[in-house]
Amino acid sequence: MNETSLSIQERFTKFSLLLLFAIPSTICALYFIYNAIRIRTFRKRFQNQTLIILVCIVLLNILLNNSITMSFLYSCGSNVKYNEILCGIQCIDGFSGLSTFNWLFNILFPVFIIIFGSSLLLIRVLWVRRIMQRNLRNWSKNWKMIVQLLGIALVYTLVWLPLSIISLMTTFGSPSYSIHSIETNLLFISYLCEMCVPIVALFLTPEIILKLRGRMQSSIVDIASVTMGQYSKH
Repeated sequence: MNETSLSIQERFTKFSLLLLFAIPSTICALYFIYNAIRIRTFRKRFQNQTLIILVCIVLLNILLNNSITMSFLYSCGSNVKYNEILCGIQCIDGFSGLSTFNWLFNILFPVFIIIFGSSLLLIRVLWVRRIMQRNLRNWSKNWKMIVQLLGIALVYTLVWLPLSIISLMTTFGSPSYSIHSIETNLLFISYLCEMCVPIVALFLTPEIILKLRGRMQSSIVDIASVTMGQYSKH
């Protein structure tokens, strides 16, 4: 009874966290795309086009995320076990070669490519900064693009790097139950990481932030004027 209660509490906690991240992430993504459509100068800038594509992909994944199956590559059916972590293993995990190939080349390999590319980008930025010290205007434009890309890459790396290391341990070793539990929690956090991308993209875009501040200030002024008008009537 206690184990069932804990399991229900854990599922409720994870579901609450998904809602806590999914709702603001969806709102930020929609507001980001809305401003990308309305603001032509923002849409035309090269450094913003990558963010627009990325946010659109993340939004589609949040709204239309379905379980990725490989039914054309295997013919067995998954045996769902509700009392085990992740409801048991998937059918594809029964084929060690196919499962290992899918995990290494479709998940871990892109993660390390992103980490390696982000490191090279940071090194290049520091190197170019020494060359472009005299041209501060071009440097400020490039720096905004670098901050946007590195901010998203940092959020992605902080979650997927430990998950990749744990996954390599479980793939090529004999991990304990605690390692499996850590891997399960990291897999859940990876969904939250993806939902953070629109929020980070929104707050790293100066044009949209300035527009949002302007609307908030105008609304505050309108409320203050209405309040003063009511007091003047009395």
